[in-house]
Amino acid sequence: MNLLICSSYCILNCATRTISPHVQNELIIPNNTPGARHEIGGAFAYNKWIIDREEGMVYRQTYPSASFSLYYNPTYAWGKHGWFGILGGAEVIGAPLAWSDPDVDGFAVYTRPYAGVQLNGSVITLRSVFSPLIVGTVWGDGEWITGSVLADFTAYQSTLLFHNPQPTNHTFWGGYRVGSGAHGPVAGYGFALKKTVFLRAEYSYLSPKVFASFVVDREEVGGNVHYLTLGLFTQLE
Repeated sequence: MNLLICSSYCILNCATRTISPHVQNELIIPNNTPGARHEIGGAFAYNKWIIDREEGMVYRQTYPSASFSLYYNPTYAWGKHGWFGILGGAEVIGAPLAWSDPDVDGFAVYTRPYAGVQLNGSVITLRSVFSPLIVGTVWGDGEWITGSVLADFTAYQSTLLFHNPQPTNHTFWGGYRVGSGAHGPVAGYGFALKKTVFLRAEYSYLSPKVFASFVVDREEVGGNVHYLTLGLFTQLE
């Protein structure tokens, strides 16, 4: 067992490398209902990196090609129409390494706590989420991206969302997300299966940031990513 946050520096840095852009799909619907809301859930994620590979270059995926997550998402909103909110919680990410590279056996687990703020309107939400620390462990052989590198990409991200008025059984949202190492459009859909059970899907198309980041080395990030997440959540009474 190797601690990902303590993985060998040489493995990831002694050769010229390219890493994939990443921001985290949040699966937190726009919510302008005053009061507290606590959710737990699970989701499957598919992450497709599109890049022209060159000989002699080392390529490392920032995020697994396929993974599943467990979520705890609390949100709190204040004001007459819930215009100001805070959110915070945790995501546990699991990924068999063979789902990303058939030649690598093993299993990776990441724990990602996060916190953020949001401004809510009837049809628009502005949200900023901070997650600068990810702890990860890998069982198995082979080189793999470290938890600290993944945390560089999730250190901060801001999202502008346009959506239909809430609450409703069908929620549609779309907008743009900018993170510490990537940016791109995002769209999602949520359906209330019952009063406290929700099915949600979110898609992002990610590209490297145009300008340098103080967290991520812009010169190392290449290619584009299709990122799809599908999850089932339940609201705690």
